[in-house]
Amino acid sequence: MRTLPGHMVRLSAQGHATFSLPRPDHGSKIQQNALRLFWEEIEERYGVARREGSRGQGGQILIAVTPARYRDEDQNFRLRTEGEGDQWTLHLEAVGDRGVLYGLCEILDHVERLEGDLFLPVLSGEFIPDIKRRGTERHWGPTFRTEEGVQANLDLIKMMARQRANVALWNDNWVLPGWYPYLSMRHFPDIERPDEQGILQANKGRLNRIIEEGNAWGIDFFLSCTEFNVPQDLIAQRPDMFSFLPNNFLWPTMSPGDTVPRSNHYLINHLANAPVLRLEHPDTWAFFRAKIREMAEDCPGLAGIELWTGEAMEVWMCHVPEGDRRTAGDWFLRMYEEALAALDSAGRQDAELIARTFIHHPMRDRVYDDLLGQIPDRVHMLHKSQVEDYYRFDEANRLAGYLVPGREWVEVDTQGEYRGGWTGWFNNASRFNLERMREYYGRGVDKFVCRIRGVELHGSPGLNLPAQSFMDDRVGLLSPDGMKSELFFRACWDLDTTVEAVWKLWSRRRGWPEEMFEVIALAEEAYERAFYIERALINGPHSRFSQSIDDYEWRFTFPYIHYRNYGPRRKLGILEPTEENVQRVVAEKDVALACIRRMQEITEACREALPEDDYLVLIKTFAFMLQMTRVMQKHLAMYFRFRAMCMLKAGEAFERMAQALPAAIEELKTEAEGLRAHSAELADQSLMILDEIQPFLERREQAGASADFGFSHTMGTCFGRYDLNPEG
Repeated sequence: MRTLPGHMVRLSAQGHATFSLPRPDHGSKIQQNALRLFWEEIEERYGVARREGSRGQGGQILIAVTPARYRDEDQNFRLRTEGEGDQWTLHLEAVGDRGVLYGLCEILDHVERLEGDLFLPVLSGEFIPDIKRRGTERHWGPTFRTEEGVQANLDLIKMMARQRANVALWNDNWVLPGWYPYLSMRHFPDIERPDEQGILQANKGRLNRIIEEGNAWGIDFFLSCTEFNVPQDLIAQRPDMFSFLPNNFLWPTMSPGDTVPRSNHYLINHLANAPVLRLEHPDTWAFFRAKIREMAEDCPGLAGIELWTGEAMEVWMCHVPEGDRRTAGDWFLRMYEEALAALDSAGRQDAELIARTFIHHPMRDRVYDDLLGQIPDRVHMLHKSQVEDYYRFDEANRLAGYLVPGREWVEVDTQGEYRGGWTGWFNNASRFNLERMREYYGRGVDKFVCRIRGVELHGSPGLNLPAQSFMDDRVGLLSPDGMKSELFFRACWDLDTTVEAVWKLWSRRRGWPEEMFEVIALAEEAYERAFYIERALINGPHSRFSQSIDDYEWRFTFPYIHYRNYGPRRKLGILEPTEENVQRVVAEKDVALACIRRMQEITEACREALPEDDYLVLIKTFAFMLQMTRVMQKHLAMYFRFRAMCMLKAGEAFERMAQALPAAIEELKTEAEGLRAHSAELADQSLMILDEIQPFLERREQAGASADFGFSHTMGTCFGRYDLNPEG
């Protein structure tokens, strides 16, 4: 037997465990799962055969459990190591069942393989998480409604428990169909559906298996729900509950400080001419309560529901009688009260309601100022951090720590919906996310969820866009860029941790050499320089290309409107239409290209030390990122020149931009062809905007120089559209 390293104890020799782990008496499901997880990781990850029973030669881990005295104490634990050499005892003194699980996870985190054998540092100390409630939210697969999907969800729950998550805010699909695959609507007879084939019952049975498995791993399960997603049969059976005005949702909106109305792009694109529920109709609320009551009755393992108040028929969009002066905030309070009443009618007075503050109201978060001091005690408020992913200079969410202190959650997007995640970029915002989590914690927020939204890296075998069709959080946790999710969970446990400390733990398990840490750091710089202009997102949604003039203009003007009207954290200057500013935009993309090339160089240098599969995926992904950034550079430079033409009056500067634009278009086409080898879909998408710009140039050429003086200002505050028919 080899000499024992200093300050470490031995766990194995020659492929066999040299320690025992007796089972605690009267172990609960959580404790049983914790022990099973521990031995599975020792056996499957390290190939070490277990040893059971009482202590003989070697060490032992002893578990003692004391009951928790108050909520959230049941996850604390102490570790204390006695003995030396190969004879040692590690005491795990846990408070509650989850304390056992998290204590064993802490031990597993420190296991090291040295010359083929397993060792453990001498562990001692008290462990109490900074973030008491932590987990994930999701509105995508794997599905709850098939046996294969159930097994995938059970696997994901186990993976979350290994990360010490204790909350799941889940649904397996987006706004529609919502809960309807489970609902008989027995509490709203007008649209009650007989379950003659047992499909609804079978779906609920599968869902309950998932909920129960979550509970067996110490995870509180909240079923996510949108408030007013409406089945077609309700519209057909009860038209009296709806308003059918021909232009519902199409009214122009005004933000504070606006001098003219502006259209709401979200409403136009998603909800045009849809019927809306009448809030004054009592059956609107009976319908709303019926859904929640049925699910609360039939899924008793739920800890509560998460009420998603955006991207459906939002309550403030619904019909109210003329002269009704209740505010959007008043209707939100009504919605919370009705949801709680539904839970109470199901006998679930203990269930909690987690309500989102993410809405599309033109007043944005100012709506919630009316709710201060009025939100019921069982209602928690969850703040989305997406605006911070749009604009990196934005301060942390204004409402957090202010709206309902002690009952607030913050969502962190670890996957990077707007950082390349949906197109398979290797991205990482670990430093930024860690800074923001610390800021929120300083405001009193001790509840966090993350969006993993797993999408395979672009270099993965079989990746197929669009990403929305195959999101799976298991992919995100296991991905070569999975350290970003690892950091979220580590920071939830200890906000004093560092990116470097998490990297050491993650890279040791992944088998990555130390030199690859620079790739992690460069990834954060690469996406910001690629997708942003001066830290304001400007390329298309979901890490893609803007496909129209309106799409680009929304991104150019929204930050200006947002920060002008809301006491700007940083005043946004509008980039003037000059060649110097075009070059500034181009230069920022050059920085991104340099970062990605350096990531390629490091990965090539580490080829022999990296797992082969990781190396192949990374190299292919970086090649894709490099070409996509080249297209972004040409795309934005081309559009900025076109935009400059539309802002300038006829003259020398106008002519310079006009003469440079055709060449810029050709450069974009050339780079787009290079992207086609990686993604035909993205290549085609990058050229769609030319369908609007090239006809403009053709008409200008046909009209002659006299048309250069014609302008109208129809594109928003910052943009004057070039008008080829000034007399019309």
